[in-house]
Amino acid sequence: QMSLRGSHRRPLLCAIEDLHWIDSTSEEYVAALVDHLREAAIMLVVTYRPDYCPPWVDRSHQITLGQLSTPEAVTVVRAHSAHTVLPEPVVAMIVTKAEGNPFFLEELTRAVVEQAHPPAEGTVPDTIQGVLLARIDRLPEEAKRLLQMASVLGREFPLRLVQALWDGSGRPEPWLTELTRQEFLYETLSAAEPVYVFKHALTQDVAYTSLLTTRRQALHAAAGRALEGLYDRLAYHYAQTEEATKAVVYLTYVAEKALAQYARDAALTALQEAGRHAARLRGTERDRHVLDLVIRQGWVLDELGHAQEARDLLLAQQACVERLHDPVHTANYYQCLGFLYNRLGAWEPA
Repeated sequence: QMSLRGSHRRPLLCAIEDLHWIDSTSEEYVAALVDHLREAAIMLVVTYRPDYCPPWVDRSHQITLGQLSTPEAVTVVRAHSAHTVLPEPVVAMIVTKAEGNPFFLEELTRAVVEQAHPPAEGTVPDTIQGVLLARIDRLPEEAKRLLQMASVLGREFPLRLVQALWDGSGRPEPWLTELTRQEFLYETLSAAEPVYVFKHALTQDVAYTSLLTTRRQALHAAAGRALEGLYDRLAYHYAQTEEATKAVVYLTYVAEKALAQYARDAALTALQEAGRHAARLRGTERDRHVLDLVIRQGWVLDELGHAQEARDLLLAQQACVERLHDPVHTANYYQCLGFLYNRLGAWEPA
């Protein structure tokens, strides 16, 4: 609605890259936006890989980007060979093996320039995975260690998580700078905190598979512990701010973690605090969060032996259920309420 109303004041351009990575909620938003494009001054431009098919694809104009032509591919190779003059046979070999893929052209060219002086035809690697693995192996040991560690965290990761997980010598920042310089990673500029992203998903995959199984498992376990501590701190800090939505999200996570450890009192405290922050929100967002938190509190109170208190807490939110008209929240609400009536032996109301 914000986008549609904004388009009445001035035309809007909405550009989304890498749509194939989209989550289900964002995909639902884009689909809803597409449904209203005819009545709005909005141009929506998205890019995605051929193996992804948007649910609204039949209502859009598509442009399929093919492989680079041979002259275009040669231009890319020449541009990325910097001050190194590559013989024509080497350029031809790179162009053939890259099959018009710009990323492959860049990486194959970089690999040839780095490993042979003067470059020769036999120095062109056979596969792009081989190229990336060779480049990773040529990194300084600490930079390689950091890149492999980062591959466990996902396609993108915040600096604070790297700092929490880093087990190498010194600080990780200089090695992040080196990996950025060599174009394994890049730093996003729009995030509230420094966030790094693998330049290509294939780079992350190759770095991840280069880890020994025992090291990979240890890193996953360490990442889990680091994330738990990180979310605890985020919940505390956001609870001291005006950013109510984030406070609710992280306090709910803290409650879930407490429940997993059978710390029901701690979980209830976190949910109640989250409820106080949710009450500061507005409209549908407030109702959705408040109802979700009340349902969660109902289950926890029952486990603590306070079924009647839980029932009364839920009954006080019936108006919220009617306003929200959300089938999932409504079903969860009446499931919990029915269970509590059953627990109290009140059959008829259930």
